[in-house]
Amino acid sequence: RYKVLFLARHGQGYHNAAEEKYRDKKGWECYWAMQAGDEDSTWGPDAKLTPYGIAEAKKKGEIWREHISDGAPIPERHFVSPLSRSIQTMEETWKDIYGWLGGTPHPRAPAGVRPVVKELLRETMSLHYSDHRSSINYLHATYSYLIFSPQPTCYSDSTVPFPNEDPFWNFHRESMAMRDHRVKTALQEIIAESGDATYIGVTAHFGVIESALTVLGEELMPHLETTGVVPVVVKVEPHMDLGRHGVGSWWERKAKMKTPPLELRELCPGRGFAPVWVQGGY
Repeated sequence: RYKVLFLARHGQGYHNAAEEKYRDKKGWECYWAMQAGDEDSTWGPDAKLTPYGIAEAKKKGEIWREHISDGAPIPERHFVSPLSRSIQTMEETWKDIYGWLGGTPHPRAPAGVRPVVKELLRETMSLHYSDHRSSINYLHATYSYLIFSPQPTCYSDSTVPFPNEDPFWNFHRESMAMRDHRVKTALQEIIAESGDATYIGVTAHFGVIESALTVLGEELMPHLETTGVVPVVVKVEPHMDLGRHGVGSWWERKAKMKTPPLELRELCPGRGFAPVWVQGGY
């Protein structure tokens, strides 16, 4: 049995534009990433798409419709990061194909497809303010067609509701190995929850896609442009274990971790940037 995952990166967010603006002298990682914005724009909490990012996502939707007219498959399930820029990208790309916001869906679109929000599909965990997700109350009110997946789902008989406030932003920067383990768990949940569906859309972040390719044993891409898509064919086997970073669920491992205290620290001493609040080995 095989599944095809369409791994899509979100469109340009205000944080992407700011990162480019402050790239010189490492201003983004040293200071600005931990701020809400500057005199030109706001990127936190939960960075939204820029007008250019919205246009990118709309264009990607046009490209998909062209391919679908030529016989390309339409995803039967969609999974998405809880961060607004990914949700916006998925919506602008696919809303007209599924009729999520009204209108007539594409005649070949599977009926009743509602995207499932996965907490573990979020960008690398850190104190970047752009990655502080909005409350579930806000996301419910803004995107009423979304389904918020309980957590965990595949590893326990009990589940907990999707927490309203973000439980993970106030957290020291995760390592690439820990991110790989987190994304591996997300992929296992997606494969288990997608049932008989073959074609699955996943809209998330560059870091998530990088980790997904790592745990699936695929070749890493040097860079994936905003709204870029990587199709991956996955052979599903009983008791398959994706990747090499640990055994079992990320949820189990995270429950045993201790969160270090917040402290005011200069991330780049001697560069002239003010101290910022961080945790642990940022």
